[in-house]
Amino acid sequence: MTSLSLQCCDDISTKPSSMQELGELFIDALPEHISMLKISGRWITGDIRRSPVLAHIDHIKEIQRMMYEVLCHEIKQEAQVYAEDAFLAFLKKENVDPVILNFFNSWNEMHKTTSLVSGKIIMRFSADALYISHEDQTIYHNVLVH
Repeated sequence: MTSLSLQCCDDISTKPSSMQELGELFIDALPEHISMLKISGRWITGDIRRSPVLAHIDHIKEIQRMMYEVLCHEIKQEAQVYAEDAFLAFLKKENVDPVILNFFNSWNEMHKTTSLVSGKIIMRFSADALYISHEDQTIYHNVLVH
């Protein structure tokens, strides 16, 4: 973590008040969330199902550091300010525009669905890696990363 990100984290309250604080809380809690991450069990044949296994992820501190770099990057910071200002302007309106509400709702649902589907695909491929020979796993993981 950079000293800038550590300074940002020192005074975070229990309830985030900005997208930045929410991102910092998420990154700080990453080791805890990763420790509970399981690769779902897969049906092998008929009634036989493999039990879920805890995911093993190396280099968590490095992942956190890279996430902080993205979170604190000036381009992301500028875009975040614009997004927060637009949202605050929307909240200050006296008359609600149903078209804008529909847009936000649709965008939110699409984002959640895309994220969930991506996560499920990655977890399925991770579970399949258990059945790939040790010699072929490096190739499999490189393909999965790309």
